[in-house]
Amino acid sequence: MHAHPDGAYARRELHVANGKTEAWIVLDAEGGEGRAWVGFREDVDEATLAEWFDTQDAAAMLAAMNEVTLRPGDVLFVPAGIPHSIGEGMLILELQEPADLSIILEYEPYERLTKQDSLLGLDEATALRAVDRSALSEDAIAGCLGHVDDGSFLPTGAETFFRAEGLSVRPGSAVELAPQFSVIVVTDGTGQLAWDGGTLPVTAGETVLVPFGAGRVRMTGELSALRGMPPESRA
Repeated sequence: MHAHPDGAYARRELHVANGKTEAWIVLDAEGGEGRAWVGFREDVDEATLAEWFDTQDAAAMLAAMNEVTLRPGDVLFVPAGIPHSIGEGMLILELQEPADLSIILEYEPYERLTKQDSLLGLDEATALRAVDRSALSEDAIAGCLGHVDDGSFLPTGAETFFRAEGLSVRPGSAVELAPQFSVIVVTDGTGQLAWDGGTLPVTAGETVLVPFGAGRVRMTGELSALRGMPPESRA
């Protein structure tokens, strides 16, 4: 179980530009479904969270959280600050802000992680204030869920932090991608990426970083992919 600071907290306490809002796209799950825990069902006071952390009462923390069932193709948007835990047996693609900041509420399972390490070098009271202790309602959770088969599968609000789209190519056709810094993850099939000056064969499981300078990219073959992108720039 852990949580990520939001942008305001990160700038104020850690002197970095971004927090870590994220979204998970479930690619596979053993048995067809997996579980995650996100947000608290009821408000949790500061003293209770501190006690759970100090005693490493993972069972109590987990029992206080909302359990969500996830299947391949599901999308879960996790705003910064909300505590969460990913269950076993799932393969996910994670989109996130350009930061790697975590308050590790459950640090004992990690042999090399000390209590102080789990707090980003901050004192405990300050670090735990990054955690959203308010109740996350069923309606709020529903608003964070999506599915890759939907036209715009990231929930409303995610586009402030990152964008994503699904790509599908069949034999005899092509997908033309406008110039854009992006990361393409091939989830099924094989094919080729081509741009002015180069080509690259790709297959399921491969990830390709596409710089803006590559210009227009043409995708051919028989494949499915997910394309992650930064938010629209604001001049």
